Amino acid sequence: MKKTILAMLALVMLLASCSKSPVTAAYIPSDALMVTNINVKQLLDRADAKNIDNISFVKLARQELRSENAQLSSLIDDIIANPTSTGLDLREDVVLFVTKSGDLAMIAPMHKESKFESFLNEMASKSGIHCTISKKEGFKSADLETATATFNGDVAIIPINAKNEELLAGNLYSLDKDNSMAKNKNFANHWKNRSEVGAWMDMNNLFALAEEFTGEELTSTVGLPKEYIDELRKGSFSLNLFFDKGAIRIVTQVQGISDKIINEYKQDFNKDLVKYMPEKCLATIAFSYNMDKAVEMLENNGEIDIDEPVANDKSLKQILPAFGGSVLLDLFDFGSDGSDITPLLALATDIKDAATVRELIDSFGLEKKGDNYIVPDLGLGELTISINDKALYITNSPEAATQFANGGYKESMKNVASQVKKGNYMYMDLNLTHYPANVTSLIPSNIVQMLSHFLEYTEVRSTSNTSAEWAIYISEKKENSLLATLHFIDNNLLELGNLAESLNSSSEYPDYSDEEDEYFIDDDVHID
Repeated sequence: MKKTILAMLALVMLLASCSKSPVTAAYIPSDALMVTNINVKQLLDRADAKNIDNISFVKLARQELRSENAQLSSLIDDIIANPTSTGLDLREDVVLFVTKSGDLAMIAPMHKESKFESFLNEMASKSGIHCTISKKEGFKSADLETATATFNGDVAIIPINAKNEELLAGNLYSLDKDNSMAKNKNFANHWKNRSEVGAWMDMNNLFALAEEFTGEELTSTVGLPKEYIDELRKGSFSLNLFFDKGAIRIVTQVQGISDKIINEYKQDFNKDLVKYMPEKCLATIAFSYNMDKAVEMLENNGEIDIDEPVANDKSLKQILPAFGGSVLLDLFDFGSDGSDITPLLALATDIKDAATVRELIDSFGLEKKGDNYIVPDLGLGELTISINDKALYITNSPEAATQFANGGYKESMKNVASQVKKGNYMYMDLNLTHYPANVTSLIPSNIVQMLSHFLEYTEVRSTSNTSAEWAIYISEKKENSLLATLHFIDNNLLELGNLAESLNSSSEYPDYSDEEDEYFIDDDVHID
């Protein structure tokens, strides 16, 4: 019963929308580890809520809800028809927050306190339970037998997972500005730039929680200098989800950290590595790091003796600075040997001191073929290690090793070269028809075609020193990606059900193509 009541209250709050200012910030404690905001009105607008029943599985879900819980279904219909019917201000965002101690609560702004009180009594009556509302200092508490809701003239709060619901509620209603998010500039900046779905995390609270678990200062745990940890503690991390035309994007931003600190650890990517990779690319990762700072971190960490000789009397402290700090890993094809399918990979890294790197490789006692070193088959086939004065190259493709020796590919990864200007980058082709037949033959052809008609590719890229985004690009460009996804699911419900079943089963891929009654919608049932 408690779960039902909480679900009903949560559902009401999750029908909230957009706010110009964080009214609820004064009720979020300053020790909140994470705050999430959800703008359901904008999501419904993007999903074309007025015509949502044209989507079969949504119509089915509403039909089933009406048959199983007519009162809850009626409640939802009333809220959609009249957003102020509950007494909550449904023009505002719903906020969920979790504290370091694990307390989780949901907050929604109030429209009219007396109307919300009446709504609670009505909901309890329809559910067959008692609702007792009592006055506290600064708020009211509604005891719904096995669940509690609290509210005042500004907000309604539901403690979802609190060690002491009354204590949590009481603390929230008596917070002063210094102990709430109302004074947090980083949170205010996140709120100003939030999307339909967003999340914000305080770095100081996160680090404090990590130190409680480890029992150590982060400076000793990760090897970062104290001034860098102190700078990170001042910051925060925000995430926003966007449904653009042709893409679903997650945008991240680190706030409150100066470029000066970041630039000390930042290393520009060496774009010369790109020429060693073919233009045809199925997946790639490109990143770089300041190797001098890496040595410094290992020294500060103290768990590894970087002065101890590891190869040819040279220590890690001497070997690591021989590398430039840029790494490019590429999956460009698949090879086949009988029933085995092997990904064809190549890894390139720039070097500053070729003599030291050659000495390191020589110390492994590997077989040599001409200028190359050969590593026996470790599961990916025979590896070839090649080196010139500026780069080290490792691959399991003889053709790629030859291209490296000849100075690289004439047609190389130009898209990666343009993306790595601002930092790290990752790419993966999601169109399965671009993969060789020995790979796609493992997947039912209808699934290959279905996914390939919808998905194009995904990439993660830095957009500045403190921001990055992850985007999934889709073939539908005329409508926003949320609505396009709903239509894709609706049009391919059977195939997606089969795919989900196959992923959860070790048996042979099931085929429901001959079953007519996979799902059923009664068109005679009218849903307003």
